[in-house]
Amino acid sequence: MRKEKFESTEWGCGDDLNSAFYNNDLSETLKEVDVIVAEVCGENDGANWYWILQMKDGTFANAI
Repeated sequence: MRKEKFESTEWGCGDDLNSAFYNNDLSETLKEVDVIVAEVCGENDGANWYWILQMKDGTFANAI
């Protein structure tokens, strides 16, 4: 389980979570992410990416 705080960066910085959220019009939601607890890396035209996120309000979310 990862515990490092998530730093939301601007689009184009190469982070998979940033890319996924920006490409799906969810960029404002990135500001609510506190920690990326776990990530399953995907690939273009292949397996999907999956994340378990801890939000700043203490709840957890699954991003697919």
